[in-house]
Amino acid sequence: MDNLELTNQTVLVRVDFNVPLSPKGKILDDYRLKAHLPTIEYLLKKNAKIVLLAHLGRPRGRVVSDLSLNKLVPTLTKLLGRDVTFVPDCIGRMAEQTVLKAPPGSILLMENLRFYKEEVENDKNFIRKLAYLGGAYVNDAFATCHRPHASIIGLPSLLPSAAGLLLTEELTRLDHMLNTPERPLTMIIGGAKLARKMEVLSHAIFKANQVIVGGAVANTLLAAKDVDVGRSLIEPDYIESMRDLLVEAGIVGCRILLPQDAVVAHMLQENLPSITKKINQLEMGDMILDVGPQTLKVWSRVLQKSKSIIWNGPVGAYEISPYDEGTHNLANAIVHSDAKTLAAGRDTLTALRKCKLRHKFDSISTAGAAFLDTLADRELRGVKALKEAQGRRVGDSSSRKPA
Repeated sequence: MDNLELTNQTVLVRVDFNVPLSPKGKILDDYRLKAHLPTIEYLLKKNAKIVLLAHLGRPRGRVVSDLSLNKLVPTLTKLLGRDVTFVPDCIGRMAEQTVLKAPPGSILLMENLRFYKEEVENDKNFIRKLAYLGGAYVNDAFATCHRPHASIIGLPSLLPSAAGLLLTEELTRLDHMLNTPERPLTMIIGGAKLARKMEVLSHAIFKANQVIVGGAVANTLLAAKDVDVGRSLIEPDYIESMRDLLVEAGIVGCRILLPQDAVVAHMLQENLPSITKKINQLEMGDMILDVGPQTLKVWSRVLQKSKSIIWNGPVGAYEISPYDEGTHNLANAIVHSDAKTLAAGRDTLTALRKCKLRHKFDSISTAGAAFLDTLADRELRGVKALKEAQGRRVGDSSSRKPA
């Protein structure tokens, strides 16, 4: 942002306010709101007029009252210690007039971008209408930087643009953890979506000294080692790829640690009988729902010797007790290590909030999919758009008038 003239400027700031809400619309976790405060406060010191652009949920181009950003205003006002004006649209005459009449130093929160399908479609006319609201653009939304949406990749094509403090911090921190970490570096990959994490694992073995794999992702790896995982969730299409991965990890010298024992039951349901079994003693009806105590002992010893730890994805069905114990005990082992720690992903952060350990991590990322894309060495579309915007001259207001 230091490279842009932002003093007394109207600045469009793309933030990620996609916070979890209760059925009654109460914010369950304001971490993402707090993460953007440094960028907002930086712009306030420039006496900028701040126009916040954000989405909430997936309304799929429809106006959904339960997903209105209006419900975020009281919390934002409290966090910032100053008034936040809600604007019940993000484009059009009313939105333009409200922004125009607001004095410098104002903070305006525009209505949910995704009430317009044109946001997701990266529609050119929609981009122009958004751009008409301001004179500069700041992307501070690392969590949505992988999306090819109008407010992410479209606005940098029309306005002088820069990365916000949060986006810069997240990218710098992750680059350091991946490329110049204190070693040994341990990466923990859990969760259920192997299709999304296959490429992450393929790159992890070249970055980390060891990779701990848990959750449903581990089940497919176990199956690739010819372990009978019973009724556990696996992705058969990836078994051969996992066999190749195991071979490649051995060649490059990366140790992959899989569960040695597991908590199993016949289905995922509360209050059903469960038992701990060695991983090679599972029966046809068994379903792996959490890692066992022997696994946690081995993993904890590895974590105690680590100097850097990156964690994405729970290692069990943490939503249902008692299958949250493995993830909670793993979190405990991480925070009691001497390593530099970084955790990311919606499920990971939800689990950490549940066991009240999130504040003990050195770094928490706001992102899920964008974080995984970075781990997989994929360039984020929003970052690419900012790079392409470098060098464009300030002004050219004629190019941003709506059709």
